[in-house]
Amino acid sequence: MTYDGNQDNNENVVDNLNSNNVAIQEIIEKAVLDPEFKKNLIENPDEVLANYDISEIGKIMIKSLSEEDFDKLTPENIEEYFAADSAIYTPDFDEDIPVEYSDENDI
Repeated sequence: MTYDGNQDNNENVVDNLNSNNVAIQEIIEKAVLDPEFKKNLIENPDEVLANYDISEIGKIMIKSLSEEDFDKLTPENIEEYFAADSAIYTPDFDEDIPVEYSDENDI
């Protein structure tokens, strides 16, 4: 059961998510296929991503990918990366990176 107007709102949310996912896929595919674009994306992510209509979460996800992460992707396996039934990809954690821990008292 939906309230009046909620169905339209839900359809808008789904449409926005779909267009966001398409844009993210286009960016990552371009980085896999175009070494110069990949270099620019890694070195100047905010500047490159400003040209795309994606969510802040999408930008954070793309900016979290390292050059090695992009190098693991190929035209042959890129579809698997975006398959709906594939596991969520997370880059390997670098144990040399210091991690700061906080709790609710730090807020």
